[in-house]
Amino acid sequence: MYYRSKPHRCQFHARTRALIYCLTLLLCVATGCDDDPKAPADPLEQGGAGGERSMLDGGTAGEEVDSPSACLGRYTTPDCLSVRAFARGAQRRWSPLDTDSALDWVQAETPQVSGLFGGEDAPEWLEERLGIQLNTGEGEVHLSALIIDLPEGSTALEVELTGLKADRVFQAGYQSWSFSGGITVPSSLSRDEEGHLTIQEAFTGDPVHGAHGVSFGLIGGQLGDEGSQGAWLIGKLDPTYALTALGAEVGPEGEGDLKLTVRVGFSDIPLRDQRNQTPTPNNPGVGIQQELILVTAPTMWLALRAYQEALGERLELLRSQSIRSTGSKRSPLRPPRGWYSWNERFEDVDEGYIAEHLELVAERLSPYGMRLVELDDGWQRGWGEWLPNERFPDEFNTLTARARALNLTLGLWLAPFLVDVEVAERLNYPREWFVYPPLEEAPTSPDDLIKPSELTGEPLRHNNIGNPRTYYVLDTTHPEAMTHLLTQLTARAEQGFGFFKLDFLYAGAIPGRRAQALSGTESLRLGLQKIREAIGEEAVINACGAPVHAVLGYADSLRVGADTTFGDLYPAFIASAARSSAARAYLFPLVWPDGDQVQTRSPYSPEEAEVGAYVASLSGPAYSVGDDLTRLPTARLAIFTSEERRWWAELGAPALPLDLMARPAQRWFANPLADQLSAPGSTSAPPPTTYLGQDNQGVWRLLRLGWEPALSASWERLSAE
Repeated sequence: MYYRSKPHRCQFHARTRALIYCLTLLLCVATGCDDDPKAPADPLEQGGAGGERSMLDGGTAGEEVDSPSACLGRYTTPDCLSVRAFARGAQRRWSPLDTDSALDWVQAETPQVSGLFGGEDAPEWLEERLGIQLNTGEGEVHLSALIIDLPEGSTALEVELTGLKADRVFQAGYQSWSFSGGITVPSSLSRDEEGHLTIQEAFTGDPVHGAHGVSFGLIGGQLGDEGSQGAWLIGKLDPTYALTALGAEVGPEGEGDLKLTVRVGFSDIPLRDQRNQTPTPNNPGVGIQQELILVTAPTMWLALRAYQEALGERLELLRSQSIRSTGSKRSPLRPPRGWYSWNERFEDVDEGYIAEHLELVAERLSPYGMRLVELDDGWQRGWGEWLPNERFPDEFNTLTARARALNLTLGLWLAPFLVDVEVAERLNYPREWFVYPPLEEAPTSPDDLIKPSELTGEPLRHNNIGNPRTYYVLDTTHPEAMTHLLTQLTARAEQGFGFFKLDFLYAGAIPGRRAQALSGTESLRLGLQKIREAIGEEAVINACGAPVHAVLGYADSLRVGADTTFGDLYPAFIASAARSSAARAYLFPLVWPDGDQVQTRSPYSPEEAEVGAYVASLSGPAYSVGDDLTRLPTARLAIFTSEERRWWAELGAPALPLDLMARPAQRWFANPLADQLSAPGSTSAPPPTTYLGQDNQGVWRLLRLGWEPALSASWERLSAE
């Protein structure tokens, strides 16, 4: 979910909530969102030197470039690229790296991947019928690694690459609610006075501070329609210690040419060495070694599939070598389906309302295998005081007993790493439990990277756009702070809650000074590791508001879009969910995507409700409903429970988007509300329209979604005949 009103004081109607956020968003846009005075200062603003551009000799990766499409899409090789790189030292000053001695391209293992989940090739008749390549042959997918040697103590890396060709990019948003999908290439990106990339979202976590063309973890590009010229993708394979941002803009040769800037690291914490993480020989010696990977493939989807396989292998390698916190060796649990309390009543929940829904879910949904009853925001005494409030006087004992009797799964929402300032003050929480702002001046000793024993000043205060509350950020490296949180979580797990929706997780990764000298990414992963240990391996974690790659290894399912429930604004939110679900489907099987719950109630038209249900089902087993079942007409519930939608939700993998990059968005949207203002009742950033799925009986279906001028849906069964 995206924002909250003040808990337990007053309940706003959904339309009022949307209006509040919309007005705030418009004010932000009018005054310049990037000028938020409360956001931590970007260390790049204290930047340093430039550097000469030079052409690398290249490595052994890729095939010999002798095609008419040389350096386009699948033919992009290191020989096509010009690279320069900078390292930021402990004094926050940037220095250029010698491209001859510090950078080296090496060939990585070249896989054969299938566009289908599970690794099986698609039948030839299916490729012919669809007119799209789903299988790859020998030599059609290439992986190259750029190895970069940095001086010891470097806190950030910036790499600039030119020579790439694209008229559209695949933008991967920072966290669950951030814009994701195909988008045009912006003319320029925001830079500081020294010419280095500025990325405010990395410091606030708020999607409003994102930017057109700025991606996280990876970025892809292609020139022309899907499959016409092939596609390339550049990214990082180790998401465990530092945030990686990648910004695309029009290159020096104009339209079709692209300049890419990659930034690794957003704090004063030194980067971790990646030496011995690749199967190829790395340069010996002292210093810090970093790695970027270049993937080329016939289509963007096949490039994403190759990247996902390489990412999974890297996480397993890190786990087997105990290099960093990567989670236990377990596959993500299949999340339960059912009902969530948030999407109509918001915080207006009590024991009687949840008790009613236990009975209704058992009666109306469990026959379809849907057995989840999730209690969302509104049950707690306050953010940071995760105890049942006065509306749950029985403290869940009756609810958990009844859920067991009905063979249902109870789920619980909380925002584990945010503490309401008023709660902290009322309960006298120690100030050392919280993250403190980074130093304004560059650190001069290792002690400057942690909180001092004698604390002065205020802890870091966090606000997100549209939320009037102010929060402290819990320090996951402080033992007593985590003990306080975990004691409350363990009590709920022991009571019988088997599903935990952990929200606003980006807060755990906000840069700042902690009890230990860890980066924000490391701190978030440490917190998730402790939570997993507390609630057990069998509990399902649904990560929301989460930095996407940073939660891999701990989350079972991942929210992949903004909330979908805001009255008459439903069409724009459905489109946003569809675009995000398609863009993040590649993450499976590392995590299950979750496109948010279905709303089928009025004022949504039956057509809007049907398309919304299809969109939610495309992610797979997270498919659930958010309407108040005590008031929902039977005909509207039938839209949700229909076999036509359940078929997609019951597949063994998310649906495959066939036209992922066909219609890139012309504009970047901070939130679907901005899209609604641009195209009332529709969307100005159309998601993919065509999706493919196969069930365990071998049956293929093709789903077509229409977005303009009104929402529509149709499907057909595919066969070789």
